[in-house]
Amino acid sequence: AIDRLGLRLINSPGRGAKRLYGLGGESLEGSAFVDEFRVAAIDVTNHRFAVAGDRDGGLDFILAEDLLSKTSMKFDLQHRAVRTMELTGCSVSQLPYWAKTYSVADLVASPRDALAIRTIVLVNGRSVHAQLDSGSSVSILSKSLADSLRLHSVSADQSLVGIGRNSLQTWIADVQSFTVGDETIKSTRLRVAEMGKYRTTVRAGSRIPHEVEGEPEMLLGLDFLRSHHVLVDNTLRKMVFTYEGGQIGRAHV
Repeated sequence: AIDRLGLRLINSPGRGAKRLYGLGGESLEGSAFVDEFRVAAIDVTNHRFAVAGDRDGGLDFILAEDLLSKTSMKFDLQHRAVRTMELTGCSVSQLPYWAKTYSVADLVASPRDALAIRTIVLVNGRSVHAQLDSGSSVSILSKSLADSLRLHSVSADQSLVGIGRNSLQTWIADVQSFTVGDETIKSTRLRVAEMGKYRTTVRAGSRIPHEVEGEPEMLLGLDFLRSHHVLVDNTLRKMVFTYEGGQIGRAHV
């Protein structure tokens, strides 16, 4: 995309080069200055964007929380729409204007991760930190969580790719119950992956890699967004949603 748009890539060489981490490992981060970037109500001028990625994923740009958090977002993927919204003085009950009944979940994040859309879900009754990630084609549980819950693996499934050069194998596991807000799904199946397999760093003075701290135990991916109408209110720090049909744990083909 940098070459096609005629932008100048600014690399960060040397041992102190920044790295971005994804399911496929790490990617060295460069940057490029953009005169103007606009999508819906988001308008950014004279901004320095990160440049990374080692595989062709068919995308030119990833719209992330550093921009999305500036407004509230509504995901209505069944109608092929994502909308930016400015909400002022609304109560929680006024947010899901498209439905009479709805579910609600609190957004939680540490100060360091305040830009992430994270909430607490329950997997077989266990509290789990989950992150809404529209860049993930499916929802994923971490293997360490699945092992601690002693989930039964049914079969191996497709591999996933992301930032980095590697692909990540996934498995299907039986889950007795999965709860988001006050919505509970019984007897379902979710994908499991060793999400931290390639997401390691090396401490200064040591060659022993360790997992990146503060990572979520679950990703709520596009399967969740396709099966729900979701509004993320960054002012009230709430996520309201209604079930629209479909199945969590199934990738869209």
